[in-house]
Amino acid sequence: MLVTHAADEGLRSRPLAVPETEGHGRIYFATSATSGKVREIGNNPDVNISMQDDRTFVSSQEERV
Repeated sequence: MLVTHAADEGLRSRPLAVPETEGHGRIYFATSATSGKVREIGNNPDVNISMQDDRTFVSSQEERV
């Protein structure tokens, strides 16, 4: 799940598929360069990514520096 900041100052959540991982703690997501999430991240790069499987849950908040 990717959570971004919408233009109206609200939060927008959307599911994302994880196509593959590299095994080094890196996860890549692909999307259209013209998508709403790309615009929202461009306006406010503070995001939250959460993932789960049957027994495990992880959430990571990424903030601009």
